[in-house]
Amino acid sequence: MSVTPSSETVRKRRTQVQPTSSTGSYDSQDTATTPRKLLLAHNDAVQMEGIALDTSVAFMLLVGMRVLSALVNTVHDCDEVFNYWEPLHYLLYGYGMQTWEYGSQFALRSYLYIVLHAVVAAPVGLVFGAEHGKIAVFYTTRVLLGVVCALAEVALYKGLMSACGPRPARYLLILLLVSSGMFTASTTLLPSTLSMYFTTLASSAVLDYNPALVTLYVIAGAVLGWPVAALAAVPLGFFVLVVGKLSNVVSMGVLVLFFLVSLSAIVDQLFYGRWTLSLLNFLIYNAVGADGDGGNSQLYGVEGPLFYLKNALNNFNVVLMLAMSFPVVALLSRQRRRKLMLLAASPLYVWFTFMSALPHKEERFLYIVYPHLCLAAAGTIASTANFLEAMFHLFFKNRSLARCFGKAARRAILCCTCALSIARTMALLLHYRAPMVIYTSLPKLEGVQGAAAPPTSLVCVGAEWHRFPSSFFLPSPMYRLGFVDAGFKGLLPRNFDPTAGGTAAAPEQFNGKNIAAKDQFVEKVDMCDFYVGRDGDGAIAAGTSEWLTLARHSFVDAARSPRLYRALYIPWLSSKKVKYVDYILLKRLPGERSAATPDAECTAQPSSEE
Repeated sequence: MSVTPSSETVRKRRTQVQPTSSTGSYDSQDTATTPRKLLLAHNDAVQMEGIALDTSVAFMLLVGMRVLSALVNTVHDCDEVFNYWEPLHYLLYGYGMQTWEYGSQFALRSYLYIVLHAVVAAPVGLVFGAEHGKIAVFYTTRVLLGVVCALAEVALYKGLMSACGPRPARYLLILLLVSSGMFTASTTLLPSTLSMYFTTLASSAVLDYNPALVTLYVIAGAVLGWPVAALAAVPLGFFVLVVGKLSNVVSMGVLVLFFLVSLSAIVDQLFYGRWTLSLLNFLIYNAVGADGDGGNSQLYGVEGPLFYLKNALNNFNVVLMLAMSFPVVALLSRQRRRKLMLLAASPLYVWFTFMSALPHKEERFLYIVYPHLCLAAAGTIASTANFLEAMFHLFFKNRSLARCFGKAARRAILCCTCALSIARTMALLLHYRAPMVIYTSLPKLEGVQGAAAPPTSLVCVGAEWHRFPSSFFLPSPMYRLGFVDAGFKGLLPRNFDPTAGGTAAAPEQFNGKNIAAKDQFVEKVDMCDFYVGRDGDGAIAAGTSEWLTLARHSFVDAARSPRLYRALYIPWLSSKKVKYVDYILLKRLPGERSAATPDAECTAQPSSEE
């Protein structure tokens, strides 16, 4: 345990607000003439007193929570699967799904991001093998992501404790630990998550008054993660220009940018088979469009301006309201440390405003500023509770009662936040985990098909294609994924084709307009060996084969379940109110099987902005 600052400093500050008599009353002249000074002195004293967990203890707590997330968290976004887990799977095992963004004629995704994770995942894959061991590689990769996230979070915690005292640092740690949004985002394989790590580190460097590190982290987050994320750090850039030496900052920034962009270009050349810069291709596509007719992000869905507010309210509950009120709280405060804390949290407001103005919105786009949301809320909790405590102290002249009132206010806010956050996380795990479980029930091929079997076994998905957790969950190199036509009109992924160049292939079926390819679905469901979907979805009814149910798991039926009870797990009530359907794994019974080429059966949902 550590105490910040020294007890001598705290004692000196607290003597400024001590009563002048044993009865607990204050000198009437001071109270009458300088009530604001009294209030500010009290706030300053209580802000800096208290005990904070040592950074090593805080790190272990964060690591524990992130490892838990890695092991039980679901995959929430099909882009995470098809744009990142699948290319990683291809690099490790030689097969996987390719989206149009990875077609070499488009080259919108940087392979540098995939290679960074492959370097870690490859040794694990050698240890566990290419069959059931693939799941171990999947979860090990997520555990390592969680550890990196914990390192970034503890840096923010340490910087806040040094700059603003142990009290707001404690609140930040609690919010990071219990937040459902952080539980979800911390271990996802997405560029926005990597940008979140670096933007968090940049804010911690602001609290440490280190402009060089701010510059380094912002550039690394934009080049290695998501290029658009640099916009969130614009306020931090002003900090760098004001605090840092301009010539040093600019020269270092140019060198780091040149090195990382050159590295990205070299890696892209190795994998795409031609000199191209995926970072530039990505920006051109989203700003200009595939044919110069304007940005194409709206092709993948349009949401209203309140989308992110509603989404953040789901994942952060009252924390969102506390965070959004922090600018007012900080600007009204005369404490310099509140202004510094607001500067460190400023990416939240810039990013929230910018992303809300764009037509295409997805939850993962907001991941970048999730830690900043917790940081801003911690500032509001500390400031508001201290203000209430100081006002109580000022009017009732009773220090001990005022402290009890302040503690009660803070604990009420934190308890409410913890309860709602845990309820949200439990709802996600209990209601939506079936797709992560059902694929583990796929049998070994030797026990299914025998010696005369065809070379591959086709696992098909229909309307639930977007919940496929990745090829890491297919327990044999002989499994392939296929798509049954269930009404989806967009472009789907297809298998990487080593004979056409693998990562350098440019399938002619790919396009940048989200137009479905003619051959992206299996011709008929009877070509499938297995089928995964919701019970009664009608996909297998069009075929003539008989099917055997191998496994089933409960999955929330959103259409028949009240929104409140499916968004939050409420003991005793949720089990009565929430309705479920069965998520099933079916095996086609032996019989004449139509010839199928798995390569022609697959396709993917492209995403446009990450």
